[in-house]
Amino acid sequence: MKKNFIPALLIVFCFTGCGKREPAVIDYQFDVPDGFEETQLEGLTLCYANMSDGSNINMNTQDKDPGFKNITAQLLHDSLTETFSSAYGVEVEITDNYFTTDKLDGYPSYQYSISYEIQGVPIQQLIVGIDADKTYTFTYTDMSGNWMDFYEDSAQSIDLITED
Repeated sequence: MKKNFIPALLIVFCFTGCGKREPAVIDYQFDVPDGFEETQLEGLTLCYANMSDGSNINMNTQDKDPGFKNITAQLLHDSLTETFSSAYGVEVEITDNYFTTDKLDGYPSYQYSISYEIQGVPIQQLIVGIDADKTYTFTYTDMSGNWMDFYEDSAQSIDLITED
Protein backbone atom coordinates (compact mmCIF):
# COMPACT_ATOMS: atom_id res chain seq x y z
CA MET A 1 0.00 0.00 0.00
CA LYS A 2 2.80 2.44 0.83
CA LYS A 3 4.41 1.93 -2.60
CA ASN A 4 1.25 3.16 -4.37
CA PHE A 5 0.94 6.18 -2.08
CA ILE A 6 4.30 7.77 -3.08
CA PRO A 7 3.62 7.81 -6.85
CA ALA A 8 0.16 9.27 -6.11
CA LEU A 9 1.80 12.08 -4.11
CA LEU A 10 4.22 12.76 -6.96
CA ILE A 11 1.34 13.02 -9.42
CA VAL A 12 -0.52 15.46 -7.13
CA PHE A 13 2.68 17.49 -6.68
CA CYS A 14 3.20 17.77 -10.44
CA PHE A 15 -0.35 18.91 -11.06
CA THR A 16 -0.07 21.55 -8.37
CA GLY A 17 3.56 22.57 -8.68
CA CYS A 18 5.20 21.41 -11.90
CA GLY A 19 3.45 24.01 -14.04
CA LYS A 20 4.48 26.78 -11.68
CA ARG A 21 3.51 30.23 -12.91
CA GLU A 22 5.30 33.46 -12.18
CA PRO A 23 3.62 35.47 -9.42
CA ALA A 24 1.47 38.27 -10.85
CA VAL A 25 3.14 41.67 -10.90
CA ILE A 26 0.78 44.16 -9.26
CA ASP A 27 3.00 47.24 -9.26
CA TYR A 28 6.48 48.43 -10.19
CA GLN A 29 8.97 50.99 -8.98
CA PHE A 30 12.10 52.52 -10.46
CA ASP A 31 14.06 55.73 -10.08
CA VAL A 32 12.91 58.66 -12.24
CA PRO A 33 15.09 61.77 -12.59
CA ASP A 34 13.98 65.14 -11.27
CA GLY A 35 12.33 67.19 -14.00
CA PHE A 36 10.51 64.21 -15.57
CA GLU A 37 6.72 64.33 -15.42
CA GLU A 38 4.33 61.44 -15.78
CA THR A 39 2.34 61.73 -19.02
CA GLN A 40 -0.20 59.59 -20.81
CA LEU A 41 0.64 58.22 -24.25
CA GLU A 42 -1.61 55.83 -26.13
CA GLY A 43 -0.19 52.32 -26.34
CA LEU A 44 2.14 52.73 -23.35
CA THR A 45 1.55 51.49 -19.85
CA LEU A 46 3.63 54.29 -18.36
CA CYS A 47 5.55 57.31 -19.62
CA TYR A 48 7.70 59.99 -17.98
CA ALA A 49 8.95 62.90 -20.07
CA ASN A 50 11.37 65.79 -19.61
CA MET A 51 9.53 68.63 -21.30
CA SER A 52 12.65 70.77 -21.66
CA ASP A 53 14.69 68.39 -23.82
CA GLY A 54 12.27 65.66 -25.00
CA SER A 55 14.02 62.82 -23.17
CA ASN A 56 11.67 60.19 -21.82
CA ILE A 57 11.19 56.89 -20.06
CA ASN A 58 8.37 54.60 -21.02
CA MET A 59 7.17 51.13 -20.16
CA ASN A 60 5.10 48.75 -22.19
CA THR A 61 3.52 45.55 -20.90
CA GLN A 62 2.72 42.65 -23.20
CA ASP A 63 1.68 39.04 -22.82
CA LYS A 64 4.57 36.81 -21.77
CA ASP A 65 6.85 36.22 -24.76
CA PRO A 66 7.64 32.50 -25.06
CA GLY A 67 10.66 33.36 -27.22
CA PHE A 68 12.15 35.82 -24.71
CA LYS A 69 15.24 33.70 -24.07
CA ASN A 70 16.05 33.81 -27.80
CA ILE A 71 16.24 37.62 -28.02
CA THR A 72 19.64 38.84 -29.23
CA ALA A 73 21.22 42.17 -30.02
CA GLN A 74 21.00 41.34 -33.73
CA LEU A 75 17.30 40.52 -33.50
CA LEU A 76 16.60 43.81 -31.68
CA HIS A 77 18.87 45.76 -34.06
CA ASP A 78 17.07 44.39 -37.14
CA SER A 79 13.64 44.96 -35.63
CA LEU A 80 14.41 48.57 -34.68
CA THR A 81 15.95 49.30 -38.09
CA GLU A 82 12.75 48.05 -39.74
CA THR A 83 10.55 49.99 -37.30
CA PHE A 84 12.40 53.26 -37.94
CA SER A 85 12.23 52.70 -41.68
CA SER A 86 8.49 52.08 -41.69
CA ALA A 87 7.62 54.73 -39.06
CA TYR A 88 9.82 57.56 -40.34
CA GLY A 89 10.43 56.53 -43.93
CA VAL A 90 14.19 56.88 -43.49
CA GLU A 91 17.05 54.49 -43.02
CA VAL A 92 18.54 54.86 -39.55
CA GLU A 93 22.04 53.65 -38.82
CA ILE A 94 21.97 52.17 -35.34
CA THR A 95 25.18 51.80 -33.32
CA ASP A 96 25.07 48.98 -30.78
CA ASN A 97 26.70 50.15 -27.54
CA TYR A 98 26.15 46.98 -25.53
CA PHE A 99 23.81 44.06 -24.95
CA THR A 100 23.62 42.11 -21.69
CA THR A 101 21.38 39.36 -20.35
CA ASP A 102 21.97 39.91 -16.64
CA LYS A 103 18.99 39.25 -14.39
CA LEU A 104 17.07 42.25 -13.08
CA ASP A 105 15.07 42.01 -9.88
CA GLY A 106 15.64 38.24 -10.05
CA TYR A 107 14.02 37.86 -13.50
CA PRO A 108 15.58 36.99 -16.86
CA SER A 109 16.20 40.23 -18.73
CA TYR A 110 18.20 42.00 -21.38
CA GLN A 111 19.62 45.48 -21.58
CA TYR A 112 20.30 46.85 -25.04
CA SER A 113 22.03 50.23 -25.38
CA ILE A 114 22.05 51.93 -28.78
CA SER A 115 22.81 55.27 -30.42
CA TYR A 116 21.42 56.68 -33.65
CA GLU A 117 20.55 59.94 -35.36
CA ILE A 118 17.20 61.02 -36.80
CA GLN A 119 16.91 64.24 -38.78
CA GLY A 120 20.24 65.45 -37.40
CA VAL A 121 19.32 64.77 -33.76
CA PRO A 122 21.61 62.33 -31.92
CA ILE A 123 19.67 59.95 -29.67
CA GLN A 124 20.75 57.33 -27.16
CA GLN A 125 18.44 54.62 -25.90
CA LEU A 126 18.54 51.93 -23.27
CA ILE A 127 15.95 49.21 -23.81
CA VAL A 128 15.34 46.87 -20.90
CA GLY A 129 13.19 43.75 -21.32
CA ILE A 130 12.13 41.71 -18.31
CA ASP A 131 10.55 38.25 -18.52
CA ALA A 132 8.19 37.97 -15.52
CA ASP A 133 4.47 37.05 -15.47
CA LYS A 134 4.31 39.22 -18.59
CA THR A 135 7.00 40.84 -20.69
CA TYR A 136 7.88 44.30 -19.38
CA THR A 137 9.85 46.60 -21.68
CA PHE A 138 11.33 49.82 -20.33
CA THR A 139 12.71 52.22 -22.93
CA TYR A 140 14.91 55.09 -21.79
CA THR A 141 15.43 57.74 -24.49
CA ASP A 142 18.11 60.41 -24.05
CA MET A 143 17.66 63.34 -26.43
CA SER A 144 20.24 65.60 -24.75
CA GLY A 145 23.20 63.34 -24.02
CA ASN A 146 22.83 64.09 -20.31
CA TRP A 147 20.76 61.19 -18.97
CA MET A 148 22.39 57.88 -19.86
CA ASP A 149 24.31 57.43 -16.58
CA PHE A 150 21.12 58.05 -14.61
CA TYR A 151 19.16 55.74 -16.93
CA GLU A 152 21.61 52.90 -16.38
CA ASP A 153 21.25 53.34 -12.60
CA SER A 154 17.48 53.57 -12.96
CA ALA A 155 17.36 50.29 -14.87
CA GLN A 156 19.16 48.61 -11.98
CA SER A 157 16.56 50.02 -9.57
CA ILE A 158 13.57 48.39 -11.32
CA ASP A 159 11.47 46.52 -8.76
CA LEU A 160 8.53 44.43 -9.95
CA ILE A 161 6.20 44.05 -6.98
CA THR A 162 4.25 40.79 -6.91
CA GLU A 163 1.14 39.73 -5.06
CA ASP A 164 1.73 37.69 -1.94
